Amino acid sequence: MHGRIGYMTKLLTLLCLSASLLVGCGGDTPPTKPPPISPALAWSAHLSGERLTSVWADPNGDAFAVGQEGVIYRQSSGIWTAEAIGSAATFYDIWGSSDQDVYAIGSLGLENILLHNGGHGWERMSGVPDVSYGAIWGAGSKDLFVVSIERPETPVILHYDGAMWTQTTAPTAEYLLAIWGSSGSDVFAVGTGGAILHYDGHSWSPMSSPTSNELSRVWGSSPSDVYAVGSGGTIVHYDGMSWSNMNSPTAATLLSVWGTSPTNVYSVGDHGTVLHFDGATWSPVTTGMTTILLRLTGRSEHDVILVGTQATIGHFDGATWTQTMAPTTQVLQGIAGAPESEDLYAVGYEGTILHFTGSGWETMVSGVRDDLDDVWVASNSRVFAVGGDKILEFNGLSWSSSAVVTATQPAIKGVWGSSQGDVFAVGSSIDSTIILHNNGTGWTRMNAPAGYVDSPEAVWGASPTDVFAVGGLGRVLHYDGVSWTVMPQAATGTRLFSVWGTSGDDVYAVGNGAIIHYDGTSWSPVTVQGNPYPGALFGVWGSSKSDVFAVGRDGVILHYNGSSWIYMQGFTTKALTSIWGRSAQDVFAVGVSGLVLHYAQSAL
Repeated sequence: MHGRIGYMTKLLTLLCLSASLLVGCGGDTPPTKPPPISPALAWSAHLSGERLTSVWADPNGDAFAVGQEGVIYRQSSGIWTAEAIGSAATFYDIWGSSDQDVYAIGSLGLENILLHNGGHGWERMSGVPDVSYGAIWGAGSKDLFVVSIERPETPVILHYDGAMWTQTTAPTAEYLLAIWGSSGSDVFAVGTGGAILHYDGHSWSPMSSPTSNELSRVWGSSPSDVYAVGSGGTIVHYDGMSWSNMNSPTAATLLSVWGTSPTNVYSVGDHGTVLHFDGATWSPVTTGMTTILLRLTGRSEHDVILVGTQATIGHFDGATWTQTMAPTTQVLQGIAGAPESEDLYAVGYEGTILHFTGSGWETMVSGVRDDLDDVWVASNSRVFAVGGDKILEFNGLSWSSSAVVTATQPAIKGVWGSSQGDVFAVGSSIDSTIILHNNGTGWTRMNAPAGYVDSPEAVWGASPTDVFAVGGLGRVLHYDGVSWTVMPQAATGTRLFSVWGTSGDDVYAVGNGAIIHYDGTSWSPVTVQGNPYPGALFGVWGSSKSDVFAVGRDGVILHYNGSSWIYMQGFTTKALTSIWGRSAQDVFAVGVSGLVLHYAQSAL
């Protein structure tokens, strides 16, 4: 190709490769109607610490942000919530004519995806040429343009007239990265090598460019006031006659540009760079943000929104910039919910505790830096979390912690209760097994079976007198209300990480390549259909005897339907560490990078 491949090209390529699991992106096959990408019940991202790649706002309505892991967030009345789309697609760009007519482009594996929300949920558009989508813009719902990041030998631009899609070969040998217009007959596309194309309503033609640097984004306030930004701090301007370079106060790569008028334009990019143009001079803006800022939009000069890596969302209200991050990018290791409410609690590395209030996720102050391994919820005023040598308790207002064990390097791993006055916690130290019980007034240490030295990882019970704990040597402990004993025939020889059941005679434990089941008499191994070795499994939960889930390494999700265990369609390749649900149609799983998945009715 001609010209230099810059940051935006690399970003889109890496996102595309990530979405296709390193097997490719795009294709040359003729347009065909794609198959559905999700069933009625499907997994969707509820929260993710991954990058947000684009944002668009209706000046008179809601805003939308898209990113990796199938993330589509919607902002309504100032609150961002996840849209359930049932796809793990990586989205690259989003645009709408109104918040009742929104389009998102991305890819999933080898499939390129264009979704439409016409006010009744997200649907996949059919008949779209199968090329690698890069950016989208429209003059209306019957006048859409999509630029492709196909091979530069055959760059294409797609157009939708409300009835069908057509494909045009672009007059350039460069990658096209962005598109914008003042109308359907005045459209600009920019890309690598400083390429600038113009559409007059009939055909595309190249324009003389003052730069050979990559141009990442284009926007204008009118046909005679258009800006494009790119690598090395490049800013070029079109006055209706010709393009010229503007003085830029930065050498950082600029990735987006947007404004409200010729005297109020913003650009964002690498290292948290934010610039403002007042009609005469571009100046740096101090925001406190340090992540890569990828896209910028807004509703007015008092309502500017930007997004970037680490799920950054920034906002300017006309006076002050504020930054809203994803609650965490840490590994989440446990999740549980409050009975008879929408509240959820998730815990993870470095004292991370997240709370879902029913309308959004928030970060809670734990007061500790220990890695937290598990959480159990009696009510919203009685929540327990464990990790390291600490047991934390939430009273509805704040978290408090206490070191309840005197031992050498204790590690408390699991917590469960039958009620707020009957709570068990398990773990180990260098030289002993730790089993604790709280009767509502405080924690006391329980006796482990004589001669038993192991490191319990998890605990669950069918009742106060029927409690199971699993651990590092693949053995299972049982508590009958009087004492703990080692269960016979339960040893797997492999580490067990989680235990759960519907009753005392229907219990599952999972671990390193193992699922074992207890039928009230004995434990026996379980075979998974399609692959007898599922890898490390870290969590198990179900809603009934015929609806059980297990999650683990590499994003594995297994499901038991009452007759066999099967692999569910992969949503992520990231490790999933814990699972919990309210019902068969309301299940949550957590994992690395602050990922929270939700299994529910999908919009697609």
